[in-house]
Amino acid sequence: LRLELRDRQRQAEEEARRLQLRIRERDREVESERMRLLSQMEQEREAARSEQERLRERLRQYALCQRSLLKEVSSLLLEREALKKEVLGAVSHARQGGPRHGERRASTGSARSSGDAGDQA
Repeated sequence: LRLELRDRQRQAEEEARRLQLRIRERDREVESERMRLLSQMEQEREAARSEQERLRERLRQYALCQRSLLKEVSSLLLEREALKKEVLGAVSHARQGGPRHGERRASTGSARSSGDAGDQA
């Protein structure tokens, strides 16, 4: 009976050692998988950061372009308004029987020329 108890005790101890080894082995596997997943997650985070930075830069470039285009549109609108006024003024002047637009320029140009000549004297 004692011999049988010793055998059972020895078997139980061996089984306990085998189970402890399996537990340690599983712990190592779990830790290894955890480390792999952490590394993968860090790589994905870094890729996401890079992509986010790239998109921020692209957005910044678009904003700069948009501001530039808005300034250009504003400038063109002002120029259009000035040209409208000039055309309306010329049409109005022509209806009133005044000198034509080209003639006015010629007289203005000659006045400038004579003024320049006076500056040189």
